[in-house]
Amino acid sequence: MEKNSNVTALAAEMKSLTLSNFHQFTLLPFELRHKIYTLILRQPRTVSITCEKKVLVPTTRRYIESFSTTTPIPPLLHVSSESRREALKYYAPSFQTTHSPKYIYVNFSLDTIKLAEGILGYLAPVDRDVIQRLILHVNDAAYFGHFHMDHLVAMKSLKEIEMWAGHGEIYSWVRDGEYLIILTRDFHRARRDNLGWNCPRVEIKYGVKGDRVGLIEGGCWTQEEEETMR
Repeated sequence: MEKNSNVTALAAEMKSLTLSNFHQFTLLPFELRHKIYTLILRQPRTVSITCEKKVLVPTTRRYIESFSTTTPIPPLLHVSSESRREALKYYAPSFQTTHSPKYIYVNFSLDTIKLAEGILGYLAPVDRDVIQRLILHVNDAAYFGHFHMDHLVAMKSLKEIEMWAGHGEIYSWVRDGEYLIILTRDFHRARRDNLGWNCPRVEIKYGVKGDRVGLIEGGCWTQEEEETMR
């Protein structure tokens, strides 16, 4: 137990170190170095995604020039060749486009993707289909179902969503619940219209503290639910 706790403590320290100030790390047995790498690499992150949109001339059609993030690159990718080799077993370059060489390192098994609703429709299937956890900023909850629900239904691996209302929607949600009712109804309808869709669990939040104002448990539409509609 003591040995494992020491390794964990060393791994935590390594997250902020490089070989330039931890020369003795390379003297450790590879098995121990590998265990430290693994402990660091299994830490989940929240990866914020933004994008640069452009217009395809002479049309008015928009496209994504590139995706970007303010989330730091996993440090083990640039500590040493050995740590990079281990890190690439966990992280893959993602959110690439044909218009830019940029990419973002993500481990979709662990990381939560954070983005605005307007980006959903521009995600390439290779990224969209492997996102498991999503923090989604919604500008207009009343129209989310109409414009964006199909994009969520297409996300094959999605398990959890934190859906955040912008400041302008907070008062409407709290005052009469109109937007919350509409949003809940839209998820309910999407489950019924897409039989077999395993709807993710959705927490609806607002405010700086992220107070929860609604919860949709998700799951597939069931025969019991269908019978209650009759």
